[in-house]
Amino acid sequence: MVPALSAGHQEFGGAGTVALVTGASSGIGEGTALALAALGARVTVVARRADRLDALVGKIESTGGHALAVSADITDEGQAHASVARTVETYGRVDTVVANAGVMILGPITGADTTDWRRMIELNTLGLMYTAHAAAPHLLEAAADGPRKDTPLVLVSSIPGRVLLVRPTEQQD
Repeated sequence: MVPALSAGHQEFGGAGTVALVTGASSGIGEGTALALAALGARVTVVARRADRLDALVGKIESTGGHALAVSADITDEGQAHASVARTVETYGRVDTVVANAGVMILGPITGADTTDWRRMIELNTLGLMYTAHAAAPHLLEAAADGPRKDTPLVLVSSIPGRVLLVRPTEQQD
């Protein structure tokens, strides 16, 4: 799946720009990275699954694009900052950030493993915050240097609902 980015979406990337996409090993993140690369952006792809990132870099480079794979767990603030730092060290800047890493754990409340809930909140909320915090100074610098005077920071997140339906076995009068 490739999001509908076209030449009219140059604010998200284009020749000479640098984008960082978290959660890039599959789904929306992978599609976004491919779309940004197709617009001409150099793309850093970030996720935990290095093998999938390497395959994505191969896809991007096979079409003439430039990409860097960074295996990281952005629920670790240091790794989120290191991902941004590696992008800036490699490409000299970052112009666009799509913080997309997330997980949705479905299931009933009863019997649920609450460590799964913690992981979901850490990734879907803190991971986005850590990425935004690490990238903000670089995005502000890119905006000051750029012709538009702004840069996109896209935060993709969701928190799935859990439902507990209480159905008594007996009617209470």
